[in-house]
Amino acid sequence: MKFVYVFLLSMVLIGCANRPIEYTVDPDVSTRESKLDEALVVSINVVAPKLNTVSDESQVMATPSNEFADSVKRNLLARFINQGYQVSSNKHFTNANLTFDFSKFQVVITKGTVKDELSADGQLNLLITRKNSEFKKSFSVRKTMTVALKATPPEVTGLANEVVGKLLNNALNDPQVIAAIKQSNTAGDQ
Repeated sequence: MKFVYVFLLSMVLIGCANRPIEYTVDPDVSTRESKLDEALVVSINVVAPKLNTVSDESQVMATPSNEFADSVKRNLLARFINQGYQVSSNKHFTNANLTFDFSKFQVVITKGTVKDELSADGQLNLLITRKNSEFKKSFSVRKTMTVALKATPPEVTGLANEVVGKLLNNALNDPQVIAAIKQSNTAGDQ
């Protein structure tokens, strides 16, 4: 009986020691069916989170295992192209330059003996610049999840992508943001 108890205790301790510290970024960015003026040209820039890998005995900061900015930008490009935008990498030939700043995004794993708590705190600062003006708006989402035993990589990835996707969808479906992007085409600043 002592052997079984020692074995189970050692398994719990080993399980608590190895927490996933990475997640894969691939957010879902929903597309609306509305088509825009095909003359509207935008550039897209994504700022990745500041990597803070400082951890203590009770918390671990998770980091992206792939290129955060490149992955988010790829998903945004697909969405904008599906909606009829033209996308340029040269900001001098665009109606609007969109910067999606995720520098204040973080995923934290709080360790426990029989459960872990995951939390994703996301802030997206969106900046739309045109030749003569700029528009700024911030969006925040916080989501937590408690899991039995230790958190798995799919759980960490799922929570991170849910928050990133929600931030992007909130921003891209915001009436003020839509108006600011469309204004760049009607303002005659081509």
